[in-house]
Amino acid sequence: GSSYLSSYREQLGFGMHVVGVMFTCYLVGHFAASALIKDQPALHPMGGAVGLIFGMMLETTLFIIRTTQLEEKQAKQRSKKAARKQGGPPLSAARDASKGNSEVTGSVPKDSEELDAVRQELIELAGRRKEGADSSATSGGSVMRRRSVRQYGGD
Repeated sequence: GSSYLSSYREQLGFGMHVVGVMFTCYLVGHFAASALIKDQPALHPMGGAVGLIFGMMLETTLFIIRTTQLEEKQAKQRSKKAARKQGGPPLSAARDASKGNSEVTGSVPKDSEELDAVRQELIELAGRRKEGADSSATSGGSVMRRRSVRQYGGD
C-alpha cells in the first residue's frame, strides 16, 4: 500500500505486536523488580510499569524508523516516475551505469562529439553483453540487444 499501515489487517497485526512486546516487557520488569527488591512486594508492579514504558518507547522508536525508511523509498519511486515522465535519465547516465556508478550523474550531451562518445560507449557495452549472451544460444534478449545496437549505429 501507500502507507505503512494501509489495511486493517496490518493495523491489527501491528497492534497485537505492540501489546505482546509491552506485556513481555512488563513481565520482565516485574520479575526483575521482584528479584532485586524482595522486601517490598508493592514495588514489583512498579518495575513492571517501568518495563512496560520501556517496551512502548522501543516500539515507538522502531515504528518511526520503519515509516521513515518507507517514506524515503516512496520518495525515490516518485522521483523515478517523474524522471520517466520527463523523458528518462540523460544519455550520460548510461555511460555512468556502464562504469559501475549506480546514481545518475552528468548531463545531456551538448554536441555531436560528446554524443558520439556516449554512443560508442553504449555500443561497446552492448558488445560485451552480446558476447556473454551469444554463448547461451540466441535468446530473445540478445536479439533485442542486437536490434538496439544496430538502431544506434553499431555492427
